[in-house]
Amino acid sequence: MGYPHLHQAVYSITKSVLEQLEIDDIEELKKFYNGYGSFNLPHFINFNEKMFSERIDLEEFAENVRKGERAGIGRALLSHRTIKDGTSRGKSQYSGSIFHTGHLLGFMLIGNLSGFNSRKTNIENVIPLTPWANGNGFKLDTDYGNSQRVYEQLIKNCITKASNQSEADFRVYYQVEAIYNNESEDVPRGILLQAVSNNKKYLRDLHVFIPNVRYGTNNSINYSELKKINKSWYIVGLPPLERKNQIALQISTLRSRSHLAWFWYCWGCGFDATSKRRRGYRYSGL
Repeated sequence: MGYPHLHQAVYSITKSVLEQLEIDDIEELKKFYNGYGSFNLPHFINFNEKMFSERIDLEEFAENVRKGERAGIGRALLSHRTIKDGTSRGKSQYSGSIFHTGHLLGFMLIGNLSGFNSRKTNIENVIPLTPWANGNGFKLDTDYGNSQRVYEQLIKNCITKASNQSEADFRVYYQVEAIYNNESEDVPRGILLQAVSNNKKYLRDLHVFIPNVRYGTNNSINYSELKKINKSWYIVGLPPLERKNQIALQISTLRSRSHLAWFWYCWGCGFDATSKRRRGYRYSGL
């Protein structure tokens, strides 16, 4: 248990982050600290708060929008038909680092929505988050702090409550944006989580900034460089077809060099070097 106190919560804040949050200075931001690790901002930012008055016939959906080569924004229209118990599947993308495989759109909110890839290998939707920012706990204002998971659970609970009270048309327009300091940084400084519902009785407006920080004695984070452990066959940032082509090229190159190199490559990737079949697990992200 634990969460970043105010002096730790502002560790990731830069002038660029303040501008994106439409906050004048660090002292103004401190006024919105909610006492549990994150910031309750005063208004929506880069968000269509009039969704329900403009598109009353819109069906449930989920989508990702990239920021250059990085995961950027996740948007979804949520209802009792999209939520699901459980967690996303797939191998961690940041093993060996201080980060969890965080996400923009969480499985508990969109796991039941067909057509959206909620796996941890979906590079459009996953981001590196500290264990705290990614989250523990299930309720607001506890010793676990107000992390992303807590707000996701809040929204899911509201949808479930409305459904149990025969409010089948209750919906939530939801958006999570990764806030980076600049175009060269691999790790977001935090996430901007926003939501509006079509019935304020169940869920009031949310506009929260969750800083991607640590708490405790060691708060330091290098946001400029993400050290990930990737197998030689995993080509990060390429579309699936291009990744397959790159993998095929690597295999061809290694086989042409020596049988020994081919053997060790197969062993590291999980292939049976003689039969060319996988030994029980598959390529991540393909």
